[in-house]
Amino acid sequence: MASYKNLIPNWGDESSNMGGIAQIGYFMSVGDIQTWSAPAANSTGDDKFVHTQAFVAKSGGGFSKFYTTPEVGELDLAALGGRDAGGWDGSVKIFVPGNTKELNYLANVCRSDAFVALIPDNDGTLNQLGDPFHYVAIKLDYKTGPITTEHGRGYNGELMVKQPFKLLYTGAIPLKPEEE
Repeated sequence: MASYKNLIPNWGDESSNMGGIAQIGYFMSVGDIQTWSAPAANSTGDDKFVHTQAFVAKSGGGFSKFYTTPEVGELDLAALGGRDAGGWDGSVKIFVPGNTKELNYLANVCRSDAFVALIPDNDGTLNQLGDPFHYVAIKLDYKTGPITTEHGRGYNGELMVKQPFKLLYTGAIPLKPEEE
């Protein structure tokens, strides 16, 4: 049986309700995951959908960082389904400026890979996209835009997932060795 609490904002706690996402997010190929994150053992209530047990990466694996401009960075977790069934349709929009060989490589190979992503709100709260049965897809489009474009050349991207639960993540973020 569900137990609900009052849903009144915590006025005056100085937390940020600013829109958008933080400029640094994280993604990891599913192939790099040795052990998936999970809630604490026997979690119930508010803790049921908070993953405190960290991801464990395979040797040489881990999360890579991505940057997005603050004007474009956005996370949308739309409710899916009807009255008797549901889930979440996750979409993260990003813009990464530049045209490096690393970005070019990612844009070419990410379409055929599966990922998990950690997307921080502007107050630092981490949202986990993806779980052992529902993976994140990444699509990157390259554009130069005209010289008067605010962002210049770079990669518009979208991270997409459909998953049954909205997950928060509070565990450590294991970074790829070259990212540390």
